[in-house]
Amino acid sequence: IELFKKNLNLIFLSNFVPLREIFLIPLEKYLVPLTSNITWFTLKLIGINANMTKNIIFFEKRGISIEDGCSGADQIIFGISLLMIFYILFPIKKRINFYILITLTIISSFLENCMRLSFLAYINSYEGIYSDKLFDFFHNSFGSLIFTSLTFFIVSKSYFEIIKREIRDV
Repeated sequence: IELFKKNLNLIFLSNFVPLREIFLIPLEKYLVPLTSNITWFTLKLIGINANMTKNIIFFEKRGISIEDGCSGADQIIFGISLLMIFYILFPIKKRINFYILITLTIISSFLENCMRLSFLAYINSYEGIYSDKLFDFFHNSFGSLIFTSLTFFIVSKSYFEIIKREIRDV
């Protein structure tokens, strides 16, 4: 029975990929308008004159279109998956701490994605070959991993701070 319990966790983890597909499409549809508005608002906050129509943020000559893949849903699912792996490997005793971590993971993953889009929009607001190459690097290439790494760091650090607090309180 103990062997089955250990394998049950592996079965649960292996279902993250199919579950991702179930949650991704509805989550993206809900998040695209919110992501677009927060990205536009962030640009305005830092003093960049941007306009927005639906999910398109534009400047004088260029802009970005925030589509389903840009919604942050993948980033949120990545963060929650990471959180669940940590929870299976290092269970948290207090349920309230787990709920705090879920909330923090969702919010930080979403806001990190909005920062990423604001950064990409800022790069794309300039014309020229360098801005195009920078945009491609941070959007499609290894530069995009910087943002995923940021989510990984925030979730990991938060989780282990909660674990340390629970151990200290015992």
